[in-house]
Amino acid sequence: MPSTRPSECLAGDDALARGAWAEAREAFEEALGVREFPEALEGLGNAAWWLDLADLVFNSREHAYRLYLSRGDRADAARVAVWLAWDYWAFRGESAVANGWLQRARRLLDGQPPCPERAWMEVREGSLCLLEEGDPVRALALATEGIRIAQEAGNIDLEMLGRAVQGLALVASGAVSEGMRNLDEVNTAVIAGELTDRVTIGLCGCLRSGPRLPPRRAMVRETQRVLRQMRIAALVRRLPHAICVDLPVARNMARGRAGIVCGEDGTGGEPTRDDGRCARAAG
Repeated sequence: MPSTRPSECLAGDDALARGAWAEAREAFEEALGVREFPEALEGLGNAAWWLDLADLVFNSREHAYRLYLSRGDRADAARVAVWLAWDYWAFRGESAVANGWLQRARRLLDGQPPCPERAWMEVREGSLCLLEEGDPVRALALATEGIRIAQEAGNIDLEMLGRAVQGLALVASGAVSEGMRNLDEVNTAVIAGELTDRVTIGLCGCLRSGPRLPPRRAMVRETQRVLRQMRIAALVRRLPHAICVDLPVARNMARGRAGIVCGEDGTGGEPTRDDGRCARAAG
């Protein structure tokens, strides 16, 4: 999402794009050995996120946030603030701190034109609202606004992520058929190769697998119970972040997610152990 990238970040960015997380970490650390700048710190934080290195995630992103802010890059700082909001919730279970980062991001983006950072903020807050607060009505409003902004900004990845949140919120609200149509559209966009961002692809897979309940016409009450189990899986088990997002693995990831949430037989039983391929803590 950053608009421009320093040349020193090219090697790390290329490694991230290929899914070579350890190589990306090394490249960004090498760049930071020459000079300290927020783009490399943000890249290092992203590599650490995939590698599930929590301390490095927090240190890199918080430092990147401060440097972006010190040079007046409000949108860049807001983007990192949204990441930190989710980190504090998923890694540490600190909901109040997560909310503080989200509100800081919103303040930084006040008055900004439609941009990917605004879409990212709305969609991620919608996800947190659904999974943490169990409020599908507010989640739907946030996701809808995120979709609108993503469309104006021409960002298909964030538009589809918004539609995934929107679909799950609709299902939880009772509009099961409409919500499933949204989720099916997201699934098709991923499989068709329309999305290019690995994080977005992984998150869409997480959300798409949320209402995988047999039969397809599952009762709203059952879907809401599954959402509660999703929150339990994230908060109690404190599963790490890392997501496998090569497309063949993404399909396994969705099946693994259904195993955690619904039970291996899809009956909505107790959460079961994952096999390491699933998305962890929906983010």
